[in-house]
Amino acid sequence: MAVPGQSACGVAGNTYNVTTFTSVNTTRLRLSIASRTGYSTGVVEWMALRTGS
Repeated sequence: MAVPGQSACGVAGNTYNVTTFTSVNTTRLRLSIASRTGYSTGVVEWMALRTGS
């Protein structure tokens, strides 16, 4: 399920990509990655930060 209010889905190479979204309440997170044919994908670091109250 896509997150409502998603700001962007970063795809820049060799840099940290940041995605922000409106607040959600959850007990689980899932990362789904789809790559284009001929390209590789990977995750070096994944952080979920709590902001606000």
